[in-house]
Amino acid sequence: MIVFIAKIYANGSSAPEDNVSSGDNFIAQMLYSGFWENNDSFKNRINAILFMPLKFSFRAQFLDRRLISPQDDWNAGLTELALGLYHQNTGTRALYGKLETWGLAARTRNIWLHSPAWFEAHTISNADLKTEISVNSNEVLYFNWRTPELLSLFNVKSIKNFDITTNISTTFSNDDTIFIEGGANLRYKERYKLHFEWLYCEKNLPARHQTGWFSDKPYLPPRDMNFYAYSFVYSMPFLGISADIACSDVFGFGKDIYFNGGIRAGSKPWRFSFTADSAGSRYTGSNGYIPGAGFRTAGKIEWFGRKNAQILLETILRSGRIMSPFDRSFSKIKYHFPVKRGVLVALSRISLEFERNAVSPEKIKDSVTSSIGFTTGSARSVIRCSLTENTMEKPYGISIPYPHIVCEHKFDQFKMTFEISYPVSFVTLKSAVSCHVLAGKQTNWDKSISASAYGVLGRLTVKLFNNEKNGAFDYSVSWRLEKKI
Repeated sequence: MIVFIAKIYANGSSAPEDNVSSGDNFIAQMLYSGFWENNDSFKNRINAILFMPLKFSFRAQFLDRRLISPQDDWNAGLTELALGLYHQNTGTRALYGKLETWGLAARTRNIWLHSPAWFEAHTISNADLKTEISVNSNEVLYFNWRTPELLSLFNVKSIKNFDITTNISTTFSNDDTIFIEGGANLRYKERYKLHFEWLYCEKNLPARHQTGWFSDKPYLPPRDMNFYAYSFVYSMPFLGISADIACSDVFGFGKDIYFNGGIRAGSKPWRFSFTADSAGSRYTGSNGYIPGAGFRTAGKIEWFGRKNAQILLETILRSGRIMSPFDRSFSKIKYHFPVKRGVLVALSRISLEFERNAVSPEKIKDSVTSSIGFTTGSARSVIRCSLTENTMEKPYGISIPYPHIVCEHKFDQFKMTFEISYPVSFVTLKSAVSCHVLAGKQTNWDKSISASAYGVLGRLTVKLFNNEKNGAFDYSVSWRLEKKI
């Protein structure tokens, strides 16, 4: 019931916080957190870090999730154990458990389910222990070895302000999967950086069964897969270039590739970014998922002002394949107002989003979402409105990938949400009211109120929210307490 979790920092990788000097012997850092909802769902997380000399740290994590209502079986819950050994200076680590990965492997799988591969999204590959129960992944043994700056390590001074770091990692699992990746970073004066990465995966994919009588996904028997991927990133003060290319070869299914490329130009106050990616119909990610053919391109303009002021203009277009008409789009306009002190009422941000899904010409969905944030004294408030309509292009009209008025519109749904938070001493009160109007259906109202108490040991939150099924109020309790030993 009591949960301990170590504090973690992120600096291109997640590792135990580097706050222990080399002269310290052993220090333990723990955190107690959990979640309990309506006397039903009960989640626990126990995680402890032991900081050791020479910048090493050992992490042990215990996760548990189960239902505790009288009609449920207490023994039917899920429990997971994970372990990790880290070196804080280099990021080298050895892990056992279910992992959260990022970098090249993450960018080349489930490609249409995440954001475009912007230049800043090309982070160095790494992994760490999952902090939530996962039923779709298996325990693995993971090693990631990272060298310190090699030229400095060997005291090579012939090339001033230049250094190299390398990394290589491998994953072992009980299904005979081979997964190896590595890379090298070249740095000059901390301003010019060049990074290469590669990945190889060999695994046996399980059979894929049809989900229904009229499923569009045919049955596929067990089959072997080989997967290769390469990455290139170059950055300098006013220019950044990135590219990934991946190739999958699945027995009985075929070969195909995925490619993305991005560029970022400029610096503060103006910055411009562009990216594009494309995949073939038989491309298969390293996790065995087939995302389907597609082409996507995106661009954005950013302006950074004083006192955290910011303007963002972004648009994303997608089609079924290269040279095909675009049938999906997403656009955003956002402005963060400069921070103002001592003002009773002030706007903090405003945004407007447009989205169109015209994959099926007979059933086009257009949506517009707007939000505005403002402060009133110590209170912070946000208002969001979203309108979705079914659209039919007029005969002989020109197909446009963005929502527009030169077509017939039919109301589908509207949603409006108001949120407010107000701090009172060490307690923060939050409340939200949402109205959801569906065409031909009853209007739904969602209401919630919560209180979070903060102290030297952590946080305790109690929340009340209405149940859509019976209209009654349910509750949830979450906690997070931190302690050094």
